[in-house]
Amino acid sequence: MAQVKNNDLTEGISGGIGNKLVFRQLGSRTIISKKARVSNVRTEKQEAHRRRFQQAARYAKAKMEDAVAKADYESLAKQRENTTAFAVAVGDYLKLPTIESIKYADYKGNIGDVISIQVNDNVKVIKVIVTLTAPDGAVIETGNAALIKGDVDWTYKALNANPVVAGTKIKVVASDRPAREVVQEQII
Repeated sequence: MAQVKNNDLTEGISGGIGNKLVFRQLGSRTIISKKARVSNVRTEKQEAHRRRFQQAARYAKAKMEDAVAKADYESLAKQRENTTAFAVAVGDYLKLPTIESIKYADYKGNIGDVISIQVNDNVKVIKVIVTLTAPDGAVIETGNAALIKGDVDWTYKALNANPVVAGTKIKVVASDRPAREVVQEQII
């Protein structure tokens, strides 16, 4: 893909020339690329991707109508070169958050013990829910982890005592703005 800079002839041009070249504008740049080949035959995987992208576009369109979400996406778009708030919202929908680690070394089964969770997202993690389950399958507790300003890890403080820590299952559910969730479990 060629990029044209400071050329009066191509500045602001967009569209196709014959069946070979396509000119488009990306921010202040003019991009020239080979015209894409279009096929009417799609695999099931391509159809699934197309549906997912349509959902992402619908999500982004709705968020551009929400003043708070739009402002957040616009702020991120300004930090990134040559992108729009709409594109950032589409990317947010398409990329799930990831749970990088669950740190439970400080959890001894006492009320107030801390479990730290590192969660990443390309835009913003909105909520992290922690569930502790005893080895026999009984739920000990469920609650929201908190993100303390300036911290990188979400922190969950135990609400109930747990006399049998070994074999306890920690389940973490992380959500981003599009309410897309990822789940990870860890057994102590």
